[in-house]
Amino acid sequence: MAACGLKGIKQQQNQSVIKNIHPVIKCILMANEMLNQAKKTIYGKLQKSIKIKIGIHYGDVIAGVIGGHKPQFSLIGDTVNTASRVCFNGEVDCITISNDAMSSCIDEHI
Repeated sequence: MAACGLKGIKQQQNQSVIKNIHPVIKCILMANEMLNQAKKTIYGKLQKSIKIKIGIHYGDVIAGVIGGHKPQFSLIGDTVNTASRVCFNGEVDCITISNDAMSSCIDEHI
């Protein structure tokens, strides 16, 4: 899982050019890079390429470290669950985005 647009994460100076791009667009660009890399990656005796599905949703999440015995950073909420369903219902080697993600870009005239 990957998340874009989380508050409190410092941007590197060389990324300042993309700071005004909508988080969904940033996520789509990153997902496209991941998809292209996966297609180029060959594994196993049969030399097959890696097949992945990518699902993108947009909304609020709760982020934090959870657990006393084995603390882990986690993202929680309906947005995470919806992104999982979008990914599950998507096609292999494709990027699927939810209506909410698409609407958020359209609302900002992208």
